[in-house]
Amino acid sequence: MDAIKSRKLIAKNTVMLYFRQIFLLAVNLYSIRVILTTLGTVDYGIYNVIAGIVTTFNFLSVAMSSATQRFYSFFLGKDDFDGLQKVFCITVEIYIFIILIVVAASETAGLWFVQNKLLIPLERMDAAKSVFHLVVISFASNLFSTPFLALIISHENMNVYAFISISEGVLKLASVLLLRVISFDSLVMYGFLLAAISVIIAFAYYSWCRKSYTECRFSLQWDKVQLQEILSFSGWCLFGTCAGIAKNQITNILLNMFFGPVVNAARGIAYNVNSAVSSFSANFNMAVRPQIIKTYSVNEKNTSFDLVFQSTKLSYFLLWIFMCPLFLEMHYVLKLWLTNVPDMSVTFTRLILIEVLFDSVSYPLQSLSQASGKMKLYQSVVGGVLLLNLPLAYLALKKGFDAYCVQYIAIVIAFVALLLRIIINSVLTDLQVSLFIRKALFPSILASFLSAILPCVFHFSMAESFLRLSAVVASSTVLIGLFGYFLILNRMEKEKVKMFIVSRIRQAGVSR
Repeated sequence: MDAIKSRKLIAKNTVMLYFRQIFLLAVNLYSIRVILTTLGTVDYGIYNVIAGIVTTFNFLSVAMSSATQRFYSFFLGKDDFDGLQKVFCITVEIYIFIILIVVAASETAGLWFVQNKLLIPLERMDAAKSVFHLVVISFASNLFSTPFLALIISHENMNVYAFISISEGVLKLASVLLLRVISFDSLVMYGFLLAAISVIIAFAYYSWCRKSYTECRFSLQWDKVQLQEILSFSGWCLFGTCAGIAKNQITNILLNMFFGPVVNAARGIAYNVNSAVSSFSANFNMAVRPQIIKTYSVNEKNTSFDLVFQSTKLSYFLLWIFMCPLFLEMHYVLKLWLTNVPDMSVTFTRLILIEVLFDSVSYPLQSLSQASGKMKLYQSVVGGVLLLNLPLAYLALKKGFDAYCVQYIAIVIAFVALLLRIIINSVLTDLQVSLFIRKALFPSILASFLSAILPCVFHFSMAESFLRLSAVVASSTVLIGLFGYFLILNRMEKEKVKMFIVSRIRQAGVSR
């Protein structure tokens, strides 16, 4: 695929994923409000901490997902169908084994932990255990769908991914609305409906891949060399993924042990906001990642580096569009959204947004390191630093610091990890550090600083109101668009924007 076609495909897939995300964002924002009202703060906190225990095992899935997408894209880039089919069969076998491990560990050690270690009101313990079993079903279904989803993404069929994701969002919205009319324990029913949806979506991914891709034909495979390569790659990914799981889910458990479910509810709100905002940036990287790996697989390093530079800027830029006004007006936005805002939600959300800003810059660097296939140095150093989140958070809480300390620690570590990713990629892939700073980091930082000045003036000079929110949103949107055009886009992209605007103006003139 030539450069022009690949950029057009990236743009098309990005638009498709953004349409998906805007829809899901609206659904999620409304759903969380209804869920919080229906379940109440305590039950909502219980669900979050229980889901966190099961998804602690997500490190297995995430590590394998990274490896799966990397090998699928690598063989697609080299047009090696036999290698692709062999990798598909081997990864499915590995996922089946992982599912068995997760179910066994969850229903033994996980269930014991729920019953004996979590701070759950006695009258809600039976409901909590029922939800735990349902969350295990949901998680197992999601694990099963992962190799098929990876195949869709590697083929860059984002329209299929978007359609199935939107269908999932519609089903989840329907399940939330059903909670209001079903006369049964709302917490248990919520877990049941989500489990049923997970099974349906897993079957949808499987059916599409089976119908559309000839390599999606499972048979028992044994290739020791290929298996070792996949396991070695995913093993080092596993090490890094453990840090992310520890930071998010095990930290959530620590907060429950020190402060109870009310703090879990506040942090749950914060992570829902974070997920909605950061997904715009993550979706763009999902669209560009296969191209970074495919160009690197055929030794087109300069093309791969250019994609990293540009996707870093755009990833940061697409997150900043939402983060700037949201960070300033967080209290008012949460009040409009939830009416009754759980204590500590505002500060937790702001701190998590700062952390994810560093992560947004890291996405393309992660894709580049995965393209190289040399994960030992990368994950041993970066993953080792990220794992410091858990012991530092525990020590800080043990010393009597407030709940926010876990996020301050996470921000500092995220910044250090970003610096390490840049340096290590220079060793693994010959990426020039100075070039990355000049072409990616500096324009992004300058654009965000300049675009924040006027919104800050409105925020600090006006009383909290819808008028102030409108002023902050409007000014930040205009300025981010303006500085993004001059500092983020390259010359070719600026010309395309100009041509698009001119063509629209001419079309408008003709229609009159």
